[in-house]
Amino acid sequence: MANWSIFSMVTVAACASTAAPAHAGKRERDLMASEAIPAARAAEANFKATCECDLSVVLDASLETEDQIVFARYIADEVSNGVARYCTDAGSRKALCRMKTLKIAAASQSSFAFDDGTGTATTNGRAHPSWDTMTRAIDR
Repeated sequence: MANWSIFSMVTVAACASTAAPAHAGKRERDLMASEAIPAARAAEANFKATCECDLSVVLDASLETEDQIVFARYIADEVSNGVARYCTDAGSRKALCRMKTLKIAAASQSSFAFDDGTGTATTNGRAHPSWDTMTRAIDR
C-alpha cells in the first residue's frame, strides 16, 4: 500500500508538471512576428490616419499560445477595420482619442476595459472583444 502511494504521488507530480503553461516557442514567436505584430502596427497606422491621433498597440508577454496570438491579431484587425466606420465626426474622434494605449493580453476570458487612457483587450484563445464592445467602453 505504501508503494502505491509513492507511485500515485509520482504520477500526479508528473502530470502536474506537464499541465503547466509552456512558454512561447519558435512557432509562436514566428506567428507573433508574421501576424500579430504587423496587425498591431496596421491598427496604429489606421487609427492615426482616421482619428488623427496616436494609438500605441502593445502585445503583452502573456500571449503565449498559437490561439492567443491569432486572437490578438483578430483584436488588432477589429481596430483596423472598425476605426474607419467610427471616427466619422469630431465627437467620435475626441472620444476615441482618449485611448492612448491598447494593451492586448491573454486572460481566462475575453474582455475589454478602459481606464485612464489605456484600453485592455484580453483573449482566452477562443474569443475576443468586438470593436463595438471596445467603443461602448471608450465612448461614454
